[in-house]
Amino acid sequence: MKKDAAALDKITAADFVGNGSGIIRNKKQAIRSLTSASFKIESAALSDMKAIVFGDTAVVHGLWATKSTTGGEHTSGRYRWTDTFAKLDARWQCVTGYSAKVD
Repeated sequence: MKKDAAALDKITAADFVGNGSGIIRNKKQAIRSLTSASFKIESAALSDMKAIVFGDTAVVHGLWATKSTTGGEHTSGRYRWTDTFAKLDARWQCVTGYSAKVD
């Protein structure tokens, strides 16, 4: 919600690829989209989260409920998401993410 590009840059791997709403984005594109002035979040809540760790890899999934708009278009709803993290350079970094609107 804070649109903190520096924090997003730190937690995403250099070769990050995200897939949401049928759009594939690399790290630069994803950060630009999330921090854009046209993306407005009124509220957001995470729930139903679970992490499964396999050595230096972790898969995290959950539910994101949001009241939001993108470019003036209503994007509110609930989204199921899965992010995969790898321990790179001694810290956890997101290497890929997927989200799909469920209602």
